[in-house]
Amino acid sequence: MSRSSIIFAVLAVFFVPGTSSCSSQSGGTSSDTPSAYPQSILDADVVWATYSGVDDIYNQNLAGKPVGTQSLQGKSCPLGGTVNITGTTAVATDNGITSVDLQYEMTSCKMARTSKDGNVTLVLTLSGTINDTGSFNSSTHFDGENFQSSSLSWTGTAHRSGYVDETINETCPFSASVSQSSSGGQTSGSICGRTVSWSF
Repeated sequence: MSRSSIIFAVLAVFFVPGTSSCSSQSGGTSSDTPSAYPQSILDADVVWATYSGVDDIYNQNLAGKPVGTQSLQGKSCPLGGTVNITGTTAVATDNGITSVDLQYEMTSCKMARTSKDGNVTLVLTLSGTINDTGSFNSSTHFDGENFQSSSLSWTGTAHRSGYVDETINETCPFSASVSQSSSGGQTSGSICGRTVSWSF
């Protein structure tokens, strides 16, 4: 099953990453001069772009394919670089829920994520391994997943309207937990020891 419906549903209502507004932190100034990109908002944007980029890789390589043991080597990332995908997938026949226990081993894996309103764009190149465990069903907007990496490397750029564009160059642990239902959801996680959390 594809994850695209989940991604689009989430992007439509994010209050920090993937949108131009923020309910709990001040946004950019109304003048023509952009303000500094707050670290907390930048971190949330990077976390969002990272796990939703992994969803893109899943859709590109595994959605609609036979479930079971997976071992895909040297697959192309969306904008260049490679990824090895190993682990298992399953689909429950009674409710259509897809379960995954996958490892994405990325080498210079380039991806780009743009918010639905077009005000946030991140272009990232990742190296390292992300573990993705959990389950989802895009038709019911159910998602319950955990993304973990003990050491992930990011390089790239982040753009958000109203802020000065940022260059990203970090290597550190990463985590994101996503829970969603038809009525909304929650994301929490961390990047380089800095915590992020938002509701949608």
